[in-house]
Amino acid sequence: LLTILLLAFRSSFSAMITAAALSAVIWNFFFIPPRFTFSISKPEDFMMFAAYFIVATITGVLTARSTQQDKLLRQRELRTQVLFDFVRALVELEGMENLESEVDRRTQRLFQARSCLLVADGKTRKLGKIDRTGAVELDMNDWAVAAWVYENGRPAGWSTETLSQVRSLCLPLQIADQQLGVLLFRPIESMQLSREQNDLLSAICHQTAVAVQREILQIQNRDLAFLEESEKLHQ
Repeated sequence: LLTILLLAFRSSFSAMITAAALSAVIWNFFFIPPRFTFSISKPEDFMMFAAYFIVATITGVLTARSTQQDKLLRQRELRTQVLFDFVRALVELEGMENLESEVDRRTQRLFQARSCLLVADGKTRKLGKIDRTGAVELDMNDWAVAAWVYENGRPAGWSTETLSQVRSLCLPLQIADQQLGVLLFRPIESMQLSREQNDLLSAICHQTAVAVQREILQIQNRDLAFLEESEKLHQ
């Protein structure tokens, strides 16, 4: 049983079931009469053999489930901490370029990827690139996918089933039904995002959209204040 518990902590479910079956067979070979054979002559011995296998399997399953729950809990705690640090950093920033730099820094550290923001102009609704370091160069395909994502409000590009031939993943920056722009994500090396990484990237994208909306509102408020001051001067 100790071996089964260790396998439940470190190995797959199939390995644990195999170990439970083997331990039951070994126990039968050495301890159930007639000893040193695999035959079972008495019904009560067969019931004991079956009970041992069932107990070993249940013990392994419960241990494996507990281990998996602990792993998921640690992942959630890590994700919560990462998002908390990210949001706190965004709150302290001012300006679209500083915002983009922080997002790019986070994607480098968390995903080994580079990123940039494509923010829509409030009047023309055309996407404009914000990339302080110039690390992400966009070609016509990148712009086409970004435009599609902005119009449709759905992810597209690398690792998706939509326009997957491009090398970048485009995620919509949106709050409710308001389309603000696109987060362009480009892996540095060939990789595949896990489910947890996809969830984390989606959460980062949402928080980025909130920060972009805040910056847009601040720009609009400054422009409005400037117009009011201009009107006062002309009166």
